[in-house]
Formats: sequence, structure tokens, C-alpha cells
Amino acid sequence: MSVCDRHIVFAAAVIAAMLAPAPRAGAETGMLPQLYRVAGVAADDVLNVRANPNAGAEIVATLPPDRRNLEVVELSEDGEWVLVGLGERGGWASRAYLEAEPVRPTDRVPAPMRCFGTEPFWSLYFPGDGTAGYDRMPEPERRFAIAGEIVPAGTLGELAVTLDGTEGDGTLFLRRETCSDGMSDRPFGLSIRLHLALTDGPVAHAGCCSLTGP
Repeated sequence: MSVCDRHIVFAAAVIAAMLAPAPRAGAETGMLPQLYRVAGVAADDVLNVRANPNAGAEIVATLPPDRRNLEVVELSEDGEWVLVGLGERGGWASRAYLEAEPVRPTDRVPAPMRCFGTEPFWSLYFPGDGTAGYDRMPEPERRFAIAGEIVPAGTLGELAVTLDGTEGDGTLFLRRETCSDGMSDRPFGLSIRLHLALTDGPVAHAGCCSLTGP
């Protein structure tokens, strides 16, 4: 694909993103998902994670007082609880006992971050050095450089990104919204649409992304 063709495809994809529906209102801060740490819990105590955002709901997990890198994907309607992703499931923790880790810019790809999907199983990993690694079973990993990052005008919580590589290039769209991987009960706070023009043919994927990995 020539540079001119690539820019035309990217422009068309940005326009399509601008016309797409806005993400649902779960992340009204515009900053979720975000990493948090447990704070204010005694050294001999734990923070309960519950099935629903209220103190009487079933406890589904507990967090130690020094837990860090906890991915928060949604706020409750009253803002007092946060939905967190844990292993194969999610749950609600009291916001009063959590503090945000350093906030990441909203106009850049969050990194480190891993995006993934099924049928076929694939993943796209961003280590934080301006590159991305694409894996599709059973093929070897392909490397790309992040060539451009744009927040499309008129959209909320979406980032359009172009990738360049020796074996092709592509475009992806990250959207801040609740996402399901279709295999577990864990909620994710970022969805992805990935389009790659590889030397051996085009590829299109949709999936979820995590700041802590699958």
C-alpha cells in the first residue's frame, strides 16, 4: 500500500469512527479504564470485592492492603463503587479505599497494554516503546511502529492509531467502553477494532484491551 493510499484509508476510517455511536456512559470521568491501588486498609485487613455495588452484596474476592495495578473499568451511578477486573471475573470495590495510579494521557496509546480476541486467537501488545507486536496463532509475531495517533473530532473516548511495519501496515481504533471477551465474566474497559494490510492478505479483528493483560 502506498503512502497516499494509506492516508486515504486512514482518513476514511477516521470519518467512519466519527459517525459511530458514542461509548456508553459508564466511564463518565473520561479517564477509565485506569489503574488504581488499595489505600487506607489496615495491614491486617482486606478490601472486599462484591458482586454488586452495595455493602450487602456477596463477596466474590478480597484484595490485600498493598494491592497495586488494579484495573478499574466503570463507576457506579452514585460514584461510590468501582468495577474492577480480576482474573476471570469482575466485581465492585469501594472507591473510598482506592487511589489512582499516575494517570495516562488520553491522546496516546496506553502502555503497557494488551489487546486480544478469539476465532482465531490473536493479540496485540504495546510495551511502551512506540511499537506493537501482533500475534495470531500459529503464526510468528509481527512488529509494527506506531506511526500516528489521532483523537477524531466530535468523538468521546476514542483514539485512532496507524501502524507501519515491514510486513504491512494498519489502522486501529481504541474506544473507552465496557467490553467482554466472550470467554469469561471479566469486564474490560477498552474495545478495539483492528485492520491490518499484511503482505499475505488483509486481516480484521475486534476485541478487548487490558492495562494489566488478559
